[in-house]
Amino acid sequence: MIRGHLALLAVLLLASQATFADALAEWNFNDGTANDVSGNGHDGTIVGATAEGGAMRFDGFNEYIVVPDSPSLRLSDRWYVSARFWIDPATQFNQYDTMTLLSKGATPGAAYADYNLKIMDADLDTVPDTPLLEISQNSGMHYTFWSTRTIAAGQWYEFAACFDQGQVSLFLDDSPAGQFTHSYSSIRESTQPLYIGRRYTGDYDTSWSNEFSGLIDDVTIDVPEPATLSLLGLGLAGLIARRRRQR
Repeated sequence: MIRGHLALLAVLLLASQATFADALAEWNFNDGTANDVSGNGHDGTIVGATAEGGAMRFDGFNEYIVVPDSPSLRLSDRWYVSARFWIDPATQFNQYDTMTLLSKGATPGAAYADYNLKIMDADLDTVPDTPLLEISQNSGMHYTFWSTRTIAAGQWYEFAACFDQGQVSLFLDDSPAGQFTHSYSSIRESTQPLYIGRRYTGDYDTSWSNEFSGLIDDVTIDVPEPATLSLLGLGLAGLIARRRRQR
């Protein structure tokens, strides 16, 4: 048992030395806007949503933030995305029992995004309980990776997903929430906008937009250095916590 704790400590210490490249994009909403504080110019346009306590409030009905497409936001084989969120306890899920935190792109005529952080009601009891990552391939196939940890409305959480050439790791509040091996080493790169608080619906009915109800804060997209993503697992959880403290 002691040997196991020492091994874990060694991994965490190694992770603390790893580094992220500069963020590709970061929206912290501190000034009430959807400007990209990374300095890379990925400023968003607020549609209906309102600033509240340094976060952005969405009511679940046609309120969202849209960020224009950029080649740097077309993530491929190695990336990290995260968002903090608080679900309104009064939320009534849509017919698909889904809400979107962050969603980028879709091929017109296809309902699935290139990458999508969202919340689903896994047991269909109308209570939001499970965050997940959805990704798509050029073939049109889409894949879903479910968090092994559940959530509750009325509480703050941070959900993060790391993709490293087919290795997928999920984290909830800096703790591991699932690790998976995907058969593809990269994801689809389309030219559609990035959305916060909903997903792009292509030519489909807008009821598929899966709009968020509650507060979203600290949305980040990074491309960590390869040495960092090689630490997927418990070690990266420590690194994510370290990065959040540096914000």
